[in-house]
Amino acid sequence: MKKAPVLIFIAFATILFGYALPVKNMEMEPYAVAGSADQSDFSYVNISELSAKYVNKVIEIKWEADTERDNKQFEIQRSIDGDEFKTIGLIFTIEPSDSPKKYFFKDDLKGVERKKVFYRIKQINNADQYRYSDIVATELQKKKM
Repeated sequence: MKKAPVLIFIAFATILFGYALPVKNMEMEPYAVAGSADQSDFSYVNISELSAKYVNKVIEIKWEADTERDNKQFEIQRSIDGDEFKTIGLIFTIEPSDSPKKYFFKDDLKGVERKKVFYRIKQINNADQYRYSDIVATELQKKKM
């Protein structure tokens, strides 16, 4: 019966946030707009200073958003091959901002067995249109024997 609360939480999170499925990055260029035929109406956030660094057995992902008008959320996505990305975290933006904001996310690397890991940020606006940041990569430190 200990599994019941976990299953209820997973069901609630799935209903609330949707499924986190791997995304193929075949035809999407960095900052490519998807989800709308009229791209001129797309309000987006300029993501800069994206970095990923291995520190104390976790990856610290940092970025800066220049403004946040009509922004819904950021999805932090990870890949072990640089092609297929999986959402590993969500950051919701609460209120619009005309000044730069810095963001920080820690990836605990659960299930990662590769030496190199790739990250990108998927920025989603209030109309559910999205845009990808550039991709950054980081090397994991070797375990000491």
